[in-house]
Amino acid sequence: MESLRCGIREYTDLIDIQVRKLKELGLKITPQRLAVLDFLDGNTSHPSAADIYLSLRKEYPSMSMATVYNTVDVLAKNGLLLELPITKDRMNYDPDTSEHDHAFCSRCGRIFDVFPDGAAGVPATRAAELDGFRVVAVRKVYYVVCKDCEGK
Repeated sequence: MESLRCGIREYTDLIDIQVRKLKELGLKITPQRLAVLDFLDGNTSHPSAADIYLSLRKEYPSMSMATVYNTVDVLAKNGLLLELPITKDRMNYDPDTSEHDHAFCSRCGRIFDVFPDGAAGVPATRAAELDGFRVVAVRKVYYVVCKDCEGK
């Protein structure tokens, strides 16, 4: 498989798929877009666009906040990134687009992946289908106090 290189990092299959999708959409593959994809690859912190920008701006001083917003918007609109509107004042993103839920710690603000056994959402999904809806995704957010915060 052909791999792309930017700096010293060799990109994973996921990044390769995302790059191909961006090319299919007629978008340029810029160093800044590759940097955003690289940052998101395997990232489980569910960052906001501001988090991504702050993490990358030293290495990419010409990257603007608008570039980050535009990149995550394109990725989300094309199913390559999940938008997580967990709080009303910021959007977080998840590069793991598989079916799973999230837990939001109301004390520390961290977001965790929750992988249910698959049976819990079936009755509601079936009821929606019987009512004539086409279910495209089921996402739940559990508002919790995480183990780290509970121990404080």
